[in-house]
Amino acid sequence: MTKNCLKIDYLTVSLIPVNCKDSREAALDKLLCALNLDGLWKNFVLMCSNFRYEAIYRYQNISIKVPPESMFARNGICVEMSGSALDFYENYLAMYKKTTLWKAFNRFRMLHLEGYKNTCSRIDIAIDDKCFGNVAPILDLEQIEEALHSLYFVTKFRFGVPPRSSTKLVPIFKLPPPSEYDDDVEFNVIDSTKLHTGKIAKTIYLGVNHQSASSIRIYDKYAEQQKKSVDLPPDLKHWVRFELEFHGDNSMAVLSKFLDCEDVKDFSNYISDTIYNLIRFVVPDHTRTYNCTVCDWWMKFLGCIQNKGMYINKLSTNKYLRGRNYVLRCLSAMLAVLNECDPSFIPYVLEYGAAHPTKSSNFIKSDCFAYRSLSPGDQKIALEEVSRTLSGEDYWRMFADQTEGSFDERMKNIFEEVAQSSPRELRK
Repeated sequence: MTKNCLKIDYLTVSLIPVNCKDSREAALDKLLCALNLDGLWKNFVLMCSNFRYEAIYRYQNISIKVPPESMFARNGICVEMSGSALDFYENYLAMYKKTTLWKAFNRFRMLHLEGYKNTCSRIDIAIDDKCFGNVAPILDLEQIEEALHSLYFVTKFRFGVPPRSSTKLVPIFKLPPPSEYDDDVEFNVIDSTKLHTGKIAKTIYLGVNHQSASSIRIYDKYAEQQKKSVDLPPDLKHWVRFELEFHGDNSMAVLSKFLDCEDVKDFSNYISDTIYNLIRFVVPDHTRTYNCTVCDWWMKFLGCIQNKGMYINKLSTNKYLRGRNYVLRCLSAMLAVLNECDPSFIPYVLEYGAAHPTKSSNFIKSDCFAYRSLSPGDQKIALEEVSRTLSGEDYWRMFADQTEGSFDERMKNIFEEVAQSSPRELRK
């Protein structure tokens, strides 16, 4: 293993106005300043547009997406960075700005003080197992595949039909069509011979699909680099990459943890714990797989394990009230039109829903009973809570690790550190 084997390999964040009246131009200026990209803005080139963003600018694979004025309040301004973009960005920050990725994105987070909501919709973490010379590798793709097919593992990923391996050869390191990538299994193994070296490469996918809240890819990075004709060190003999991809609340939790960890070792331990929580390979020494001993090679890969896992502290919201609020905000206009067009349709929908209850139905009924048991004053507070718009600070509080002291105190300490090299807006 290399010493610096863990890195953020993909990141998508957005800056959304919630309690401020800034224009798109003002928001873009603050975003660029916070991320120290204002000096590079002249190099960005307008590439294209789509239905969500009026203009997509790009430089060194860093994409900045600006929505039309009508969608600015909802979408905000998005920044997307691939692995190569983050490599460039980190080097740029270190060489020309004398700062770090940690400080830059903490300055980005601090824009919540000006009435913005900062969101992270995707973050990828890459861990490399690279071996030079005669050093023995830790991650063996054949060994991992055998353990998966033998069911010698414990996972929190969804269980479906018995796992299988794709028998078709597909282009390397691209998600195959749905017919070959099965969303109903907890893992897929894809082989490919589409290499000029003739070598068979392997990619293992864990999780439902690449849009899940959490998913994992393990693949032959050495073969990928050979395919791209990248010059590799002559003594590099093995390179397997283990990638975690997080979306939604999970991506916010991971980014929040990264920004709260001043020591990268703390973040590495957190990621190790998260992986252990998601998947662990075991020795079949017990009738119940869950109680089996974890393989030595897997423990060696994870390194320091702390039985903590990934915590996502959400604001507690009554499902009955949240459901009512969602129907009122998002469905009421559509339901009114459908009822106007066909008055018999809404009663049919209600009958159909009553005949096909879900697990959520019971939760909603339970929360409805709990709500009606409250005093009139507490009912009013509950209604206000579910209807209010989260401030940027409230949103970050949702993902803060409440076991690590006061959120306000930690934010104050981080602010004092990053403000030394922060844009003018944060120093006011």
